[in-house]
Amino acid sequence: MSYKEKIIKQLRKGYSPIEAGPKEEINKIFKNAFKPRVDKNDLDFFFELSETTETKLRAWGFLGIYNILNDKNITDDKKKFRFQKIIGDLLNDTSVIEYFGGSAEIRTTLREHHVRRLSTLNKALIFEPVYEYITSLDGITDEVIGELFEQ
Repeated sequence: MSYKEKIIKQLRKGYSPIEAGPKEEINKIFKNAFKPRVDKNDLDFFFELSETTETKLRAWGFLGIYNILNDKNITDDKKKFRFQKIIGDLLNDTSVIEYFGGSAEIRTTLREHHVRRLSTLNKALIFEPVYEYITSLDGITDEVIGELFEQ
């Protein structure tokens, strides 16, 4: 089993967007499997996770992308296009994710979970997929749309 496969196996065990949660096993996953990939700026790894069909891996994937790209831009056009496709997919993702946020167990859709992170990323990166998503809804609004409009 490759190193990457070992990391993915660990990430499949659980998800939490923060390191200091109530479950020690999830904290170890965050600290030992997730954080080192973020520290190495391994954007391609998190792109791959975001493009899977597994909800937990998609959650980890976008969290990693967010942590790497927060206040940054992508200059490579292929990576920018790939990232924008991931955003479009995320905005349409209604799969349910369950995780611990602090001491509370939370159950929400992946798009609702990540919308605040999305809206704080570099506007030049997110404008096109967000605009396409909003215009495709034909006047329908919800909390996610409201959050995107506020930003």
